[in-house]
Amino acid sequence: MPLLTKPNVAVAFDLNFQSATEIFEGVSDYSREHQPMNLVPLNFGFEEVLVDLAGSRKIDGIIGSFVSDAWIRTINHAGLAIVNVSNLSRIQAAPTVSVDDEAIGATAATALIKADLENFAFAGNPGYYFSRLREHGFRKTLANSNRTCASSPPPSGRALARWLENIPHPAGVFCADDFTAREVVLACRAVRLNVPGEIAVIGVGNSAVDSIFAGVPLSSIMLPNREIGVAAARILTGELASGTKRRTRENLALEPGPLVQRDSSLRPGGGGLDPAVERALNHIRDNLAQPLSVELLSRVAAVSRRSLELKFRESVKTVPTRRSPGYGSHAHTNCLSRRR
Repeated sequence: MPLLTKPNVAVAFDLNFQSATEIFEGVSDYSREHQPMNLVPLNFGFEEVLVDLAGSRKIDGIIGSFVSDAWIRTINHAGLAIVNVSNLSRIQAAPTVSVDDEAIGATAATALIKADLENFAFAGNPGYYFSRLREHGFRKTLANSNRTCASSPPPSGRALARWLENIPHPAGVFCADDFTAREVVLACRAVRLNVPGEIAVIGVGNSAVDSIFAGVPLSSIMLPNREIGVAAARILTGELASGTKRRTRENLALEPGPLVQRDSSLRPGGGGLDPAVERALNHIRDNLAQPLSVELLSRVAAVSRRSLELKFRESVKTVPTRRSPGYGSHAHTNCLSRRR
Protein backbone atom coordinates (compact mmCIF):
# COMPACT_ATOMS: atom_id res chain seq x y z
CA MET A 1 0.00 0.00 0.00
CA PRO A 2 1.42 3.43 -0.96
CA LEU A 3 2.29 5.79 1.87
CA LEU A 4 -0.15 8.63 2.51
CA THR A 5 2.61 11.21 2.24
CA LYS A 6 5.54 11.60 -0.13
CA PRO A 7 8.63 10.85 1.99
CA ASN A 8 11.94 12.69 1.71
CA VAL A 9 14.64 10.12 1.05
CA ALA A 10 18.37 10.88 0.96
CA VAL A 11 20.42 8.74 -1.43
CA ALA A 12 24.08 8.90 -0.41
CA PHE A 13 26.67 8.47 -3.16
CA ASP A 14 29.97 6.77 -2.37
CA LEU A 15 33.32 7.17 -4.10
CA ASN A 16 32.31 4.80 -6.93
CA PHE A 17 30.23 7.35 -8.79
CA GLN A 18 29.25 4.99 -11.61
CA SER A 19 27.75 2.38 -9.28
CA ALA A 20 26.12 5.02 -7.08
CA THR A 21 24.49 6.63 -10.11
CA GLU A 22 23.04 3.30 -11.24
CA ILE A 23 21.69 2.62 -7.74
CA PHE A 24 20.12 6.10 -7.71
CA GLU A 25 18.46 5.35 -11.06
CA GLY A 26 16.99 2.17 -9.56
CA VAL A 27 15.59 4.12 -6.61
CA SER A 28 14.14 6.65 -9.07
CA ASP A 29 12.51 3.85 -11.07
CA TYR A 30 10.79 2.54 -7.95
CA SER A 31 9.69 6.05 -6.98
CA ARG A 32 8.07 6.61 -10.38
CA GLU A 33 6.40 3.23 -10.63
CA HIS A 34 5.38 2.37 -7.06
CA GLN A 35 5.91 4.90 -4.28
CA PRO A 36 6.55 8.57 -5.06
CA MET A 37 9.49 9.96 -3.09
CA ASN A 38 11.31 13.25 -2.87
CA LEU A 39 14.85 12.07 -3.56
CA VAL A 40 17.79 14.02 -2.13
CA PRO A 41 21.11 12.95 -3.74
CA LEU A 42 24.14 13.48 -1.50
CA ASN A 43 27.65 13.55 -2.96
CA PHE A 44 30.62 11.61 -1.59
CA GLY A 45 31.66 13.04 1.76
CA PHE A 46 27.99 13.29 2.72
CA GLU A 47 28.43 12.41 6.40
CA GLU A 48 28.21 15.89 7.92
CA VAL A 49 25.30 16.92 5.70
CA LEU A 50 23.46 13.71 6.47
CA VAL A 51 23.89 14.19 10.23
CA ASP A 52 22.39 17.68 9.90
CA LEU A 53 19.47 16.46 7.78
CA ALA A 54 18.73 13.62 10.18
CA GLY A 55 18.99 15.85 13.25
CA SER A 56 16.64 18.45 11.81
CA ARG A 57 14.19 15.74 10.67
CA LYS A 58 14.22 17.05 7.11
CA ILE A 59 14.41 13.51 5.77
CA ASP A 60 12.41 10.38 6.49
CA GLY A 61 14.80 7.75 5.19
CA ILE A 62 18.29 7.09 3.86
CA ILE A 63 19.67 4.74 1.22
CA GLY A 64 23.45 4.49 0.94
CA SER A 65 26.71 2.64 1.49
CA PHE A 66 27.65 2.75 5.16
CA VAL A 67 30.95 1.94 6.80
CA SER A 68 29.81 0.62 10.18
CA ASP A 69 26.91 -0.10 12.50
CA ALA A 70 28.28 2.52 14.89
CA TRP A 71 27.96 5.23 12.25
CA ILE A 72 24.38 4.21 11.44
CA ARG A 73 23.45 4.38 15.11
CA THR A 74 25.02 7.85 15.34
CA ILE A 75 22.68 9.30 12.71
CA ASN A 76 19.66 7.21 13.54
CA HIS A 77 18.71 8.64 16.92
CA ALA A 78 15.67 10.12 15.17
CA GLY A 79 14.39 6.67 14.16
CA LEU A 80 14.86 7.08 10.40
CA ALA A 81 14.31 4.26 7.95
CA ILE A 82 17.74 3.23 6.63
CA VAL A 83 18.80 0.72 3.97
CA ASN A 84 22.44 -0.13 3.31
CA VAL A 85 23.42 -0.94 -0.29
CA SER A 86 26.94 -2.33 -0.08
CA ASN A 87 29.22 -4.72 1.74
CA LEU A 88 31.90 -2.20 2.64
CA SER A 89 31.57 -3.71 6.10
CA ARG A 90 29.22 -6.21 7.70
CA ILE A 91 26.15 -4.16 8.61
CA GLN A 92 23.60 -5.40 11.14
CA ALA A 93 22.01 -2.14 12.28
CA ALA A 94 19.97 -1.78 9.08
CA PRO A 95 18.68 -3.94 6.20
CA THR A 96 21.25 -4.53 3.47
CA VAL A 97 20.70 -5.00 -0.25
CA SER A 98 23.85 -6.04 -2.06
CA VAL A 99 25.25 -8.31 -4.71
CA ASP A 100 26.09 -11.91 -3.84
CA ASP A 101 29.83 -11.31 -3.49
CA GLU A 102 30.73 -14.97 -3.08
CA ALA A 103 28.94 -15.71 -6.37
CA ILE A 104 31.11 -13.05 -8.02
CA GLY A 105 34.21 -14.91 -6.89
CA ALA A 106 32.79 -18.17 -8.20
CA THR A 107 32.06 -16.59 -11.60
CA ALA A 108 35.64 -15.36 -11.91
CA ALA A 109 37.13 -18.71 -10.91
CA THR A 110 34.97 -20.59 -13.41
CA ALA A 111 35.98 -18.26 -16.24
CA LEU A 112 39.70 -18.54 -15.50
CA ILE A 113 39.50 -22.33 -15.21
CA LYS A 114 37.80 -22.45 -18.63
CA ALA A 115 40.72 -20.44 -20.03
CA ASP A 116 42.88 -23.53 -19.37
CA LEU A 117 44.93 -21.79 -16.70
CA GLU A 118 46.54 -23.79 -13.91
CA ASN A 119 47.81 -20.94 -11.72
CA PHE A 120 45.50 -18.54 -9.91
CA ALA A 121 45.72 -15.55 -7.60
CA PHE A 122 43.43 -13.03 -5.92
CA ALA A 123 44.10 -9.32 -5.48
CA GLY A 124 41.91 -7.23 -3.19
CA ASN A 125 41.68 -5.23 0.01
CA PRO A 126 40.94 -7.33 3.12
CA GLY A 127 39.75 -4.18 4.88
CA TYR A 128 36.55 -4.36 2.84
CA TYR A 129 33.98 -7.03 3.66
CA PHE A 130 33.03 -7.44 -0.02
CA SER A 131 36.65 -8.17 -0.91
CA ARG A 132 36.86 -10.93 1.69
CA LEU A 133 33.59 -12.45 0.43
CA ARG A 134 34.73 -12.37 -3.20
CA GLU A 135 38.03 -13.97 -2.29
CA HIS A 136 36.24 -16.70 -0.35
CA GLY A 137 33.97 -17.50 -3.31
CA PHE A 138 36.97 -17.53 -5.65
CA ARG A 139 39.08 -19.82 -3.47
CA LYS A 140 36.15 -22.14 -2.71
CA THR A 141 35.36 -22.67 -6.39
CA LEU A 142 39.02 -23.32 -7.18
CA ALA A 143 39.26 -25.81 -4.30
CA ASN A 144 36.19 -27.64 -5.58
CA SER A 145 38.13 -28.18 -8.83
CA ASN A 146 41.28 -29.27 -6.99
CA ARG A 147 43.05 -26.00 -7.75
CA THR A 148 44.80 -23.62 -5.40
CA CYS A 149 45.16 -19.86 -5.16
CA ALA A 150 48.39 -17.95 -4.49
CA SER A 151 48.69 -15.89 -1.33
CA SER A 152 47.32 -12.37 -1.61
CA PRO A 153 49.66 -9.68 -3.00
CA PRO A 154 50.86 -6.40 -1.51
CA PRO A 155 48.44 -3.56 -2.23
CA SER A 156 50.22 -1.69 -5.03
CA GLY A 157 53.43 -0.30 -6.46
CA ARG A 158 56.74 -2.11 -6.81
CA ALA A 159 55.83 -4.75 -4.25
CA LEU A 160 52.78 -5.71 -6.31
CA ALA A 161 54.90 -5.88 -9.47
CA ARG A 162 57.46 -8.12 -7.76
CA TRP A 163 54.68 -10.39 -6.50
CA LEU A 164 53.28 -10.70 -10.03
CA GLU A 165 56.75 -11.57 -11.33
CA ASN A 166 57.17 -14.33 -8.75
CA ILE A 167 53.87 -16.20 -9.08
CA PRO A 168 53.90 -19.10 -11.59
CA HIS A 169 52.94 -18.09 -15.16
CA PRO A 170 50.64 -18.10 -16.97
CA ALA A 171 48.26 -17.12 -14.18
CA GLY A 172 44.73 -15.88 -13.83
CA VAL A 173 44.36 -13.01 -11.36
CA PHE A 174 40.89 -12.17 -10.05
CA CYS A 175 40.68 -8.64 -8.65
CA ALA A 176 38.05 -7.57 -6.13
CA ASP A 177 37.16 -4.50 -8.22
CA ASP A 178 38.12 -2.80 -11.46
CA PHE A 179 40.39 -0.27 -9.75
CA THR A 180 42.49 -3.15 -8.40
CA ALA A 181 42.43 -4.79 -11.85
CA ARG A 182 43.76 -1.55 -13.30
CA GLU A 183 46.58 -1.49 -10.72
CA VAL A 184 47.47 -5.10 -11.54
CA VAL A 185 47.64 -4.40 -15.29
CA LEU A 186 49.84 -1.33 -14.74
CA ALA A 187 52.12 -3.34 -12.43
CA CYS A 188 52.40 -6.04 -15.11
CA ARG A 189 53.39 -3.42 -17.66
CA ALA A 190 56.08 -2.05 -15.32
CA VAL A 191 57.86 -5.43 -15.29
CA ARG A 192 57.02 -6.39 -18.89
CA LEU A 193 54.58 -9.14 -18.04
CA ASN A 194 52.18 -9.74 -20.92
CA VAL A 195 48.46 -9.32 -20.31
CA PRO A 196 46.71 -11.71 -20.92
CA GLY A 197 49.41 -14.12 -22.13
CA GLU A 198 51.29 -14.35 -18.84
CA ILE A 199 48.75 -12.70 -16.52
CA ALA A 200 45.03 -12.85 -17.33
CA VAL A 201 43.05 -10.28 -15.32
CA ILE A 202 39.37 -10.12 -14.33
CA GLY A 203 37.84 -7.28 -12.30
CA VAL A 204 34.41 -6.32 -11.01
CA GLY A 205 32.18 -3.35 -11.79
CA ASN A 206 32.49 -2.84 -15.55
CA SER A 207 34.16 0.54 -15.09
CA ALA A 208 34.92 2.37 -18.35
CA VAL A 209 37.23 4.75 -16.49
CA ASP A 210 39.42 1.98 -15.10
CA SER A 211 39.63 0.33 -18.53
CA ILE A 212 40.81 3.61 -20.03
CA PHE A 213 43.52 4.18 -17.45
CA ALA A 214 44.60 0.54 -17.46
CA GLY A 215 45.48 0.93 -21.11
CA VAL A 216 43.74 -2.33 -21.99
CA PRO A 217 40.01 -3.14 -21.99
CA LEU A 218 39.32 -4.86 -18.69
CA SER A 219 37.32 -8.06 -18.41
CA SER A 220 34.82 -7.40 -15.66
CA ILE A 221 31.82 -8.87 -13.88
CA MET A 222 28.83 -6.55 -14.03
CA LEU A 223 27.01 -5.51 -10.86
CA PRO A 224 23.19 -5.38 -10.62
CA ASN A 225 23.28 -1.81 -9.31
CA ARG A 226 19.95 -0.68 -10.75
CA GLU A 227 18.22 -3.73 -9.31
CA ILE A 228 19.86 -3.02 -5.95
CA GLY A 229 18.37 0.48 -6.03
CA VAL A 230 14.90 -0.84 -6.80
CA ALA A 231 15.05 -3.44 -4.01
CA ALA A 232 16.44 -0.90 -1.52
CA ALA A 233 13.59 1.52 -2.28
CA ARG A 234 11.04 -1.26 -1.82
CA ILE A 235 12.48 -2.26 1.55
CA LEU A 236 12.73 1.38 2.65
CA THR A 237 9.05 1.86 1.79
CA GLY A 238 8.17 -1.10 4.01
CA GLU A 239 10.29 0.33 6.82
CA LEU A 240 8.53 3.68 6.55
CA ALA A 241 5.09 2.04 6.50
CA SER A 242 5.85 0.09 9.67
CA GLY A 243 6.87 3.22 11.58
CA THR A 244 8.57 2.53 14.89
CA LYS A 245 7.41 -1.10 14.75
CA ARG A 246 10.22 -2.21 12.50
CA ARG A 247 9.81 -5.46 10.58
CA THR A 248 12.31 -8.29 10.78
CA ARG A 249 15.43 -7.06 9.01
CA GLU A 250 15.32 -8.06 5.34
CA ASN A 251 18.70 -8.64 3.78
CA LEU A 252 19.02 -9.42 0.07
CA ALA A 253 22.00 -10.63 -1.94
CA LEU A 254 21.24 -10.30 -5.66
CA GLU A 255 22.82 -12.43 -8.36
CA PRO A 256 25.76 -10.73 -10.09
CA GLY A 257 25.56 -9.71 -13.71
CA PRO A 258 27.49 -11.50 -16.46
CA LEU A 259 31.23 -11.48 -17.00
CA VAL A 260 32.11 -9.20 -19.90
CA GLN A 261 35.21 -10.74 -21.47
CA ARG A 262 37.64 -8.20 -22.89
CA ASP A 263 41.33 -8.07 -23.79
CA SER A 264 42.68 -8.39 -20.23
CA SER A 265 41.60 -12.05 -19.97
CA LEU A 266 40.84 -13.22 -23.50
CA ARG A 267 43.58 -15.69 -24.36
CA PRO A 268 43.61 -16.67 -28.06
CA GLY A 269 43.34 -20.35 -28.84
CA GLY A 270 41.65 -21.26 -25.56
CA GLY A 271 44.82 -21.90 -23.59
CA GLY A 272 46.43 -18.76 -24.97
CA LEU A 273 49.51 -18.08 -27.07
CA ASP A 274 53.02 -18.92 -26.02
CA PRO A 275 54.33 -16.01 -23.91
CA ALA A 276 57.26 -15.43 -26.30
CA VAL A 277 54.83 -15.13 -29.22
CA GLU A 278 52.63 -12.81 -27.16
CA ARG A 279 55.60 -10.55 -26.43
CA ALA A 280 56.56 -10.42 -30.10
CA LEU A 281 53.01 -9.75 -31.26
CA ASN A 282 52.52 -7.01 -28.69
CA HIS A 283 55.78 -5.38 -29.79
CA ILE A 284 54.50 -5.40 -33.38
CA ARG A 285 51.20 -3.89 -32.28
CA ASP A 286 52.89 -1.17 -30.23
CA ASN A 287 55.37 -0.23 -32.98
CA LEU A 288 53.31 -0.27 -36.15
CA ALA A 289 55.10 2.80 -37.54
CA GLN A 290 58.60 1.36 -37.00
CA PRO A 291 60.61 -1.05 -39.19
CA LEU A 292 60.83 -4.48 -37.57
CA SER A 293 63.04 -7.50 -38.08
CA VAL A 294 62.88 -11.11 -36.94
CA GLU A 295 66.12 -10.59 -35.05
CA LEU A 296 64.60 -7.68 -33.12
CA LEU A 297 61.46 -9.67 -32.35
CA SER A 298 63.49 -12.59 -31.05
CA ARG A 299 65.34 -10.23 -28.68
CA VAL A 300 62.03 -8.78 -27.47
CA ALA A 301 60.66 -12.29 -26.98
CA ALA A 302 63.85 -13.38 -25.18
CA VAL A 303 64.28 -16.49 -27.35
CA SER A 304 66.43 -17.45 -30.32
CA ARG A 305 65.29 -16.67 -33.85
CA ARG A 306 64.77 -20.34 -34.63
CA SER A 307 62.81 -20.90 -31.41
CA LEU A 308 60.59 -17.89 -32.16
CA GLU A 309 59.90 -19.17 -35.69
CA LEU A 310 58.91 -22.58 -34.33
CA LYS A 311 56.69 -21.03 -31.66
CA PHE A 312 55.00 -18.81 -34.26
CA ARG A 313 54.38 -21.78 -36.54
CA GLU A 314 52.84 -23.75 -33.67
CA SER A 315 50.77 -20.88 -32.23
CA VAL A 316 49.59 -18.86 -35.24
CA LYS A 317 50.35 -21.22 -38.14
CA THR A 318 52.90 -18.91 -39.74
CA VAL A 319 56.39 -17.55 -39.13
CA PRO A 320 57.58 -13.96 -38.63
CA THR A 321 58.85 -12.88 -42.05
CA ARG A 322 58.25 -9.78 -44.13
CA ARG A 323 54.60 -10.22 -43.28
CA SER A 324 54.54 -10.39 -39.49
CA PRO A 325 51.20 -11.19 -37.83
CA GLY A 326 49.43 -8.30 -36.15
CA TYR A 327 47.47 -8.70 -32.98
CA GLY A 328 43.83 -7.65 -32.86
CA SER A 329 41.50 -7.07 -29.95
CA HIS A 330 40.70 -10.71 -29.30
CA ALA A 331 43.00 -12.81 -31.48
CA HIS A 332 45.70 -12.56 -34.08
CA THR A 333 44.42 -10.92 -37.26
CA ASN A 334 45.67 -10.41 -40.79
CA CYS A 335 49.39 -10.17 -41.41
CA LEU A 336 51.09 -6.76 -41.47
CA SER A 337 53.86 -6.02 -43.94
CA ARG A 338 57.23 -5.35 -42.32
CA ARG A 339 60.79 -5.18 -43.66
CA ARG A 340 63.47 -7.47 -42.33
